[in-house]
Amino acid sequence: MTKVMKNLSVLSGGVVLALALLASSCANPVATLRGNDTPASSNGESVSLAVSSPKTPGSTNAWFTQSSIYQIFPATFSPQGNLAGITAQMNYISDLGVKTIWLMPIFKSMNTHGYDASDYYAIAGNYGNIQDLTDLVNAAHAKDIRVVLDLVVNHTGTAVKWFSDSNAANRHDNWYIWSSNDKGWDDPWNFNTNTNVYGATWIKDPYADYDRDGNGNAHDDDYYYSVFGENGGGTMPDLNWKGAQTDVTNEVVNIMKFWIDNSGVDGYRCDAARYLVENGPGQQADQALTHTIWQNLRARLTAYAPGAVLIAESPTEKYSDMKAYYGSNAAPEFNSAFHFKYSSTLMSTLKNNWYDGSFWADLFAIQSGLPSGAVDTIFLSNHDSFTGNRVATQLNGDSAKIKLAGSLYITLSGNPATYYGEEYGMQNTSGQSGDNAIRGNMDWNTVNNQKADKSSALNHYRALYMLRNTYDALRGGISFAADSNGQSGWSGYTAGGNHIALIREYYGEKILVVHNLSSSAMNVQVNLTSTGLSFVNNTPVTVIMGSGTLANINTANQAYYDVGSVGPYSTKIVYLGAPLAKYNGMTYDIGRNTAWTGDTPTTWTAAYFRGTANSWGTTLMTKTAGLWTTTATFDASSPRFKITHFQDWNEAYPATDFIIPSAGTYLITFDEVSKNITATPTIQGPAAPSLSYASGTVWTLPLTGSPSVVFSDTTAPVTYRYTLDNTNPTVTAGTAAASWAVPAAVGVYTLKVVAIKNNIASPVTTGSFTVQNGGTIGTLTIKMKANGSAQNVKFPGDFNAWNINTGNAVNVAANTTATLTLTGVVTSSNIALGSNASAMEFQVINVAGGSWSNGWGFSTWTKVGCSVPDGKQITIPCASGKNVTLTIDVSTTTLTAVVQ
Repeated sequence: MTKVMKNLSVLSGGVVLALALLASSCANPVATLRGNDTPASSNGESVSLAVSSPKTPGSTNAWFTQSSIYQIFPATFSPQGNLAGITAQMNYISDLGVKTIWLMPIFKSMNTHGYDASDYYAIAGNYGNIQDLTDLVNAAHAKDIRVVLDLVVNHTGTAVKWFSDSNAANRHDNWYIWSSNDKGWDDPWNFNTNTNVYGATWIKDPYADYDRDGNGNAHDDDYYYSVFGENGGGTMPDLNWKGAQTDVTNEVVNIMKFWIDNSGVDGYRCDAARYLVENGPGQQADQALTHTIWQNLRARLTAYAPGAVLIAESPTEKYSDMKAYYGSNAAPEFNSAFHFKYSSTLMSTLKNNWYDGSFWADLFAIQSGLPSGAVDTIFLSNHDSFTGNRVATQLNGDSAKIKLAGSLYITLSGNPATYYGEEYGMQNTSGQSGDNAIRGNMDWNTVNNQKADKSSALNHYRALYMLRNTYDALRGGISFAADSNGQSGWSGYTAGGNHIALIREYYGEKILVVHNLSSSAMNVQVNLTSTGLSFVNNTPVTVIMGSGTLANINTANQAYYDVGSVGPYSTKIVYLGAPLAKYNGMTYDIGRNTAWTGDTPTTWTAAYFRGTANSWGTTLMTKTAGLWTTTATFDASSPRFKITHFQDWNEAYPATDFIIPSAGTYLITFDEVSKNITATPTIQGPAAPSLSYASGTVWTLPLTGSPSVVFSDTTAPVTYRYTLDNTNPTVTAGTAAASWAVPAAVGVYTLKVVAIKNNIASPVTTGSFTVQNGGTIGTLTIKMKANGSAQNVKFPGDFNAWNINTGNAVNVAANTTATLTLTGVVTSSNIALGSNASAMEFQVINVAGGSWSNGWGFSTWTKVGCSVPDGKQITIPCASGKNVTLTIDVSTTTLTAVVQ
């Protein structure tokens, strides 16, 4: 949001929430989300990590449901202060572990902050050009990082040609909101409808002599509506989304397409999303038409670029209004929205050493019941002063609390958003105020110093993000509040509230997180059963952040499970269960600046793998995108290795060998800058499931014996998911089952099944099955296979009363296949319409000609299961209620009919 906001009190209205609703069902309302690199010391407590391979995002925006955000102000992030400078720091961003970069405005604009765009199709000159943005996006994508741009379309700058060009042909006066007088509307966040506030939102036109109204007169008395602006306002006129909706919408869609096409960006953070439409004083925010517009923009963006996302900045007064920006399953709006107000809940928890009584209510007010594919975005601070000072400034530079702040929000469900510099404890800029104080220069000297200190805030943030990226439950799991030390998970002040216990759960994987908010160490006992989750007796546990060896979970201790001592302002994270095979990597600490033997090389010209996998020989590693990699297979006999700079032992890392926990094949990765080494087990997914009934099976009602299709796979144990439509069962949550019960309803069902093992999906198996009523369903399927030329044809025949005008047309592109499926048309009455009462008959006619003379001839074609007695009329012998499939293959000139 831009960012001179007069008398701003956006969140002063508070939140009204029905606690009875939150307490319904089991003790926790459930977020809708299900959800890669890891840890440093946690305020003096030791940390271990099991490393896994990163997820590969697909062609849909599902990648964003388990992401994280790093917000960058390009002018001050890098020493260069431009896009190329950000690209140069891509290794740092990747090593931090964040998965999405949000670039604050980079378009040509009137001010450094960029929220007053003057050209939406150009990069600000001080930032570079389109190629620089493309290079940045490519560098990010190479490291599995996405990039979103700040899109400011509630308003523009006055310098944009739409508003101020002296040439009327370039201006779009109707794209802005005009009045012949100052209407005296207050700012939309004040909601003051009783008192006229002149000069607040209606600004005298500085370009009156352009004759905007076209009547030949000077436009001296006109005012335009402007909520935001510099130096008293008016430099950012609002776009007329209500009066010029079609034109403005089309222009914004063009802007979004332009940057996707020309740079490959992955979406947009939408500034001031709630203020698009104004319906009078006090009705300048959250209007119904605003939601309709965003839903339209989302639909058009998704249709053009299925992988692109929209993220809303909508700091509403009520959570119900904020949640509305997600839309619904039927009408999706934003993929995510920043969780305003919750940042103050988190920060008050940290500053007061006990958690705010609304901690859980505020979290679940948004995360309960979001539409499919939507995700909450949680943050501590950002570039706007109305959200507060920088985190480290609010915490008075207390290093322990700064690290605890990261632990608190990065371990919660939802996508965490980190403001640049937060990870090392960046504070407000001295001598500056307002927004300028929190948009200062990144201190790279401090960054480099903290890299070498394994107890630093930077390494702690790296640890948190690496853990989050590694474990599914920490990345995409639901949050469950747990009772602990006699303290109810829902209470705050009333029970002391000096610690927080929660469980993150993801399809059965459970991870316990305990935060000590106090300045003294404490022993914590957690009532695991209070979450409503179940545990198998004698469940093993592994501490993945913190210290100590903990007892297995059993029926006797799960209501008072002892996690041992948790240090002051510290976090302990415990994996509840036997870790999945994919987590069997090595354990290591971050900040290994003293572990080398010999002198650490400044520039690596080569890196060699030496270990039991190659009998301690020298295997030259391959350098790709700044990382050295090789693949090695270890047996069970003391598997270990080192990395060396030369082919001898002059320089070796680490001083003691890395130990692989189990035999197998691993991808070994070495980062010469951070000195991080990972060993990732290579895991094969299960084979494609087989189906007990072959595709094409027909059942007749009434069904007997409760028939079902059984899924089977030779690489058990696996989990099966299926759908009965065209959605992908690896993305859309299907029912986990070992069989599909045939529905007792007439229809043709397309069953899609996928097998999942170790969270890796098999290829999708598809089967088409028919349920018919006494043999009368009678489906006709025509498959048209084109050659090098497109075909556009229709099929007049028995099934459509030989109507040449409505012959059920098919348009098939060159070298592709199109299918026409008609259910319930193979009937005795339809068959009787043709010359052969024992066959389905029809012709193929070009749509373009539209007459019987344009019918196709098939005399020389190969015909299987059908005939063409007169050279044109296709005849397929069948009975009423049969399912008929005809394939017309133009490339091989073959007709193939199958009757079932």
